[in-house]
Amino acid sequence: MSATKAKLNKIIKATLDLLRDHELDNITFLMISKKCTLDANDIKRYFLDIDSIIHAYFDDIDLRMIDSYSSNVTEETGKEIIFNIIMSRLDLLNENKISVKRLVKGKSNLKISFFIRSTRIQKWILQEANIHSIGFERTINQYGLMYLYARIINVWLEDNDPMMSKTMAFLDKSLTNGEKYIQNMQMPIKVINIMTAIGRQFFANIKNKKA
Repeated sequence: MSATKAKLNKIIKATLDLLRDHELDNITFLMISKKCTLDANDIKRYFLDIDSIIHAYFDDIDLRMIDSYSSNVTEETGKEIIFNIIMSRLDLLNENKISVKRLVKGKSNLKISFFIRSTRIQKWILQEANIHSIGFERTINQYGLMYLYARIINVWLEDNDPMMSKTMAFLDKSLTNGEKYIQNMQMPIKVINIMTAIGRQFFANIKNKKA
């Protein structure tokens, strides 16, 4: 591990440790500096603000999840792949569950920016599950997966079973219901996609006439 990577990990760990007893908005660079025995100005070389440290933590979780996850698409269904990926991510988060709970339940404004950033990992999960869609259906799949993950996080935070049995049961049921919902939406989705395409062509023709 490089010296820079080791230093970054030290800063992230110190911040997560502080989150066990403090709200994110109350944590300062000085507190992190004392916790990880690094100069505050040195920390600011790597992170512009405290939120950036938390984003770096979740980015690292996602990279570790991608590196550790391997699927055999010939043997697993899309639902099984999504289930295994999400449970893999929660397993990685278990080490800092108390800190994550304070982030989720706290008053910080981090949630909004994290929600926006999370779209990229949802796209990766859908690709791994071989769920390829376009137009309105793609939007439903991506934001539906984000909504599901937000709900599953809340169940996981209150699940004290080391095997995460309640979390797994809730996730399995939610994915099953999600499959049924998408199936029922196929016809309306096709209609919306067709109408959207027609609308785009209509306005394109008007624009060309004006040109």
